[in-house]
Amino acid sequence: MTSSNKILNGGFENNTFPPWENSNATFTTQFSHSGRQAAKLIGDTKNSFIYQLVNTTPTEQFVFSGFLGKIGKLPSPPLSISLAYYDKDLNFLEYGLITNFPKGHLTNTADEEWLKVNETTSIAPLGTTQALLLINKLPQTGTADVIVDDVELLDVSTYIENNKEVVSSAVTKSLTVGATEETNQMETYSNTPAMNRIYVANSGDTEVSVIDGITNSVIATIPVSSSDLSPGNVGVNPITNRIYVANASNHNVSVIDGTTNTIIATVTVGTEPIGVGVDLVTNRSFVANFTSANVSVIDGDSYTVIATIPLTRPRYVSVNSITNQVYVSNDYPYNNINVINGTTNAVIATIPVGNDPVGIDINPISNQIYVVNESDNNVSVIDGATNTVVATIAVGTQPEGIGVNPITGRIYVANTSNRNISVIDGNTNYVIATVTVGIGPVGVGVNPLTHKIYVSNLGNDNVSVISGTTNTVIATVLVGPGPTAISVNP
Repeated sequence: MTSSNKILNGGFENNTFPPWENSNATFTTQFSHSGRQAAKLIGDTKNSFIYQLVNTTPTEQFVFSGFLGKIGKLPSPPLSISLAYYDKDLNFLEYGLITNFPKGHLTNTADEEWLKVNETTSIAPLGTTQALLLINKLPQTGTADVIVDDVELLDVSTYIENNKEVVSSAVTKSLTVGATEETNQMETYSNTPAMNRIYVANSGDTEVSVIDGITNSVIATIPVSSSDLSPGNVGVNPITNRIYVANASNHNVSVIDGTTNTIIATVTVGTEPIGVGVDLVTNRSFVANFTSANVSVIDGDSYTVIATIPLTRPRYVSVNSITNQVYVSNDYPYNNINVINGTTNAVIATIPVGNDPVGIDINPISNQIYVVNESDNNVSVIDGATNTVVATIAVGTQPEGIGVNPITGRIYVANTSNRNISVIDGNTNYVIATVTVGIGPVGVGVNPLTHKIYVSNLGNDNVSVISGTTNTVIATVLVGPGPTAISVNP
């Protein structure tokens, strides 16, 4: 390991965990990526994690690197890796990294297969003195133990120098083929997803525009529907690099490969699908079928509907992948939110909100759900722990789309009639800024890593790009006619 590595004992060779702290973790000498031993996170129903607090200064940026695997034939459990920035008094500032691995994603170390992870963090904000790196195995029945080894937190500039490549967030699968202690040969297969991409549904030409978040230009246009009034909402799974587009008039969902920008599957669902939400951990998509009054559950491996959940008048969907709960807005006259258990597909709560609930989004870190009430010109804030409305925030006229930045805790609401965006501070539930955009803003997408917000302007056939730092429009991107829904692969 290089001297720039912030992590101590990242190879777990000291026979003790410190300076790591742990819960339900131990060592193994049976499997290790290098050296004599590695850390083992206990599988099945136990919550097992390791974490380490490191000294950090403002403006520092890192690359997290490590090797993961599982033991045995059972599927690997859901796993998350995060880096959180804190000030000198251990007050939380923001997240620099959140990466989730769904069930069954890790390879078997018994077959000498390892998953190598390289993830770039965001820049440490002003006031940062410490950062907490957490590797957390989530409890799930019938899942394997997880092996962690060779953990590093490297300065970005050092990483670039050592690797001679441009740093980008990526997950690379590394297969050790015929490795020996003398040669340590490794054959690496890279499956790096296209990142910092924005997907815009154009209702006027039944296509999806793909925007490069670096150049703010359209790099692809993907036909998805043969009928007007399609496509509808867009859902993204950044782990599998799959994009799900609801085609309301065709009663199906197009599945797009984010690497090739081609449709790889079309899934028949209910009548007039509108909303799409994706669970990153289970790799399932939940589709709200407005006219047939139900939700279709799509398996992300087989691209088939595995369950249908009857509701009342569902429109939009958002999923908390950490709690495995799904939130569906039911339109007038029901004016409520159904909460679905993502494991059992059962409705476990119904929460009354305002009139004509439309857009819905979640902060998975705070477990707060934000619902736009179009006719009331406000946003309901739901506590995900109690399933109760804890605040109501007045915004502009005819609000529709909403997006949440879980790292900064800010919420962005598109006010269609006012031609602007309300910026809400999630800590105070107050509107702290209003940003003028184009005519008829309806869709909002947020990239939490770049702190940029993307707004589809229905009346201008374009997308406004907002800096989340300055709350100003920094670019305008021409897309197809009638842009509505928008989603981001960070």
